[in-house]
Amino acid sequence: RPWDAESFAEARRSGKHVLVSVQAGWCHWCHVMNDETFGDPRVRRLLARHWIAVRVDADARPDLAERFQDYAWPATVLMTPEAEVALPLRGYRPPARFLRLLRAVRSGRRVVDADPPTPEPLALGALREAGRAQLARLYDPAAGGWGSRQKYPYGAPLEHALFEALVRDDAAAARRIAPTLEGHAALL
Repeated sequence: RPWDAESFAEARRSGKHVLVSVQAGWCHWCHVMNDETFGDPRVRRLLARHWIAVRVDADARPDLAERFQDYAWPATVLMTPEAEVALPLRGYRPPARFLRLLRAVRSGRRVVDADPPTPEPLALGALREAGRAQLARLYDPAAGGWGSRQKYPYGAPLEHALFEALVRDDAAAARRIAPTLEGHAALL
């Protein structure tokens, strides 16, 4: 749900706790948290039953990004139905650990959680593929260029698209080049 008065009013009326997740599109661990933790069926069931989940795009809401910046991204704040902070979390939590935290906060227990666990190191190939996939997701076919807001003429994503098109014969990357260059020319 959006960060708005109605979401918080519904939490008060229903007695549900509030989960606020502040994320950024460029944040790798935000995507991992969405896929692995928020995508876990057990987490989804518990959230649907007992929580009002509010998602905030840090880039679209700089006021909220500033408010929660000390928690880094993804920032997850578990709140009471009255919107009092019960447990602020910095970074990624795997599903099993996150479920324990949700249940503990929901039961009213005082919870202290350490910083996120150190992730397993990624192999270079996996890291490269994760970067390629993230860059592909950030492409805006309607406006050309990469990102979800104003498109500045950044050369690196365009250079990457040229490489993918020429060296890897990637047709999708090739289709991104002309609209991006046209958008760059219009800005300049």
